[in-house]
Formats: sequence, structure tokens, C-alpha cells
Amino acid sequence: MDQDIVTFPPTTETNSSQTSTTMKTPHLASAVLLFATFLVGAMGNGLYLWVLGLKMRTTVTTLWFLHLVSCSLLFTLLIPFFAVYLLLGLHWIFGTAMCKLLNACLSVCMFFSVFLITLISLDRYFLTHHPIWSRHHRTLPRVGYLIMGVWLISFALSTPYLVFRELHVEDGGRVICIDNYSVSGDWKGAEMRGLGRSIHMSIFMIRFLLGFLLPFCIIVGCYSRVGDHRFHISDWF
Repeated sequence: MDQDIVTFPPTTETNSSQTSTTMKTPHLASAVLLFATFLVGAMGNGLYLWVLGLKMRTTVTTLWFLHLVSCSLLFTLLIPFFAVYLLLGLHWIFGTAMCKLLNACLSVCMFFSVFLITLISLDRYFLTHHPIWSRHHRTLPRVGYLIMGVWLISFALSTPYLVFRELHVEDGGRVICIDNYSVSGDWKGAEMRGLGRSIHMSIFMIRFLLGFLLPFCIIVGCYSRVGDHRFHISDWF
């Protein structure tokens, strides 16, 4: 839900009304899609959570997916807030605290799901290539501590939203929830703008490297090795 501040030239009342009508159509369609996603996701994830948590024996595998589904359900529960944001024409009505908290939660869900899928890939690799080691070290308490560590790391990487996310009031009175990377009240100064750009680029690179590139390489490497291992086993029969 990141958004840049754009200044539009003055228009006549007729043109403003036509632009408003044109902009409401995609916002309405997107909001309807988000609400539908929320309903399906809440029911589906809730059902999976009920089955994994109450109907199945707790194992390392079920523990992985129990937390993965919990993360997905948390993400789903945040959708209505942003659907309302769209319905109101990108006008934020939930206040500064919710602006920071909701976007931080979205970031936590993103990092946690990526990191957990990466750990599941590593788990598959160790099960196939190091079964003896896995039998002695792949225990519920250790996996539980590992998952808690992933939650904490995901929260730590999402703290920039708590620091830099804020509300901005536009000329027409519309309130938007955006990132402001200035660290001083003199944010119009050249030095502050340069520092803000550096902070923005640093956060982007961290998110790209830790939230995409490194997990992607690990996942591809793990499943490539797992696939090769299964291929060689099939040659024996």
C-alpha cells in the first residue's frame, strides 16, 4: 500500500467530477476483489488451522504448516482495512497508529512466510540427504524455538514501518498513509533529502536481499538437490 505524493494542476468542477468518477471504478473493483479474497481466505485458513491444530497429531511438519497458515490468516484479517481505504478513494480514516501497525504487520507476514518456506525447503533437504542427523536433531522443541526466532527476526525487519510510516494531508483534505524517510523537521533541505533517499535505498536493498534473493537461492538450491537425490534413487529400481 505504498503511495507517492502527486500534485495535480487545478481543474474545473466538471473535470474534477469526471476524474473522481473514473477513479472510483477501479477502486471499487479492487475493493470487491479484496473483500472476496478476505472471505475465502478467512474461511480456508481458519479451516486449515482448525484441522492442523486440533485434528492432527503435532509433528515437525504440522508445526511448520500450523505457523504458515497462522501467518496467512493474519494477513487475510488485515485485508478489509485496505479495502475500505480503496473504497474511500485512498483516504485513510484509521489514524496514525493503525497506519504504522497495519503496514508493519503486512511486512511481518511477508518476511515470516518467506523465511518459513525457506526453512521448510532446508528441512526437506536435510531429511533426504542427512536422515541420521535429522532423526537426532529434528525435534519439536528445537523447531519451535526456530519458528519463534523467525517471528522475532521478521518483526525486527519490519520496524521501519513503525518508524517511517505516517499520515499526510493533501490539499483537498484527503489523508494518505505513506512512508516518510526524513529524519528531521527540515525535510526540504538538500542534505535531509539525500539522507532520506539513502535510508529508503537501504531499506529496499535489505528487503530485496533478505526477503527475496537469498531465500530464492536457498529454495532453488534445496529442491534441486532433493530432485537429484530422488532421480538417483529411482535409477536403482
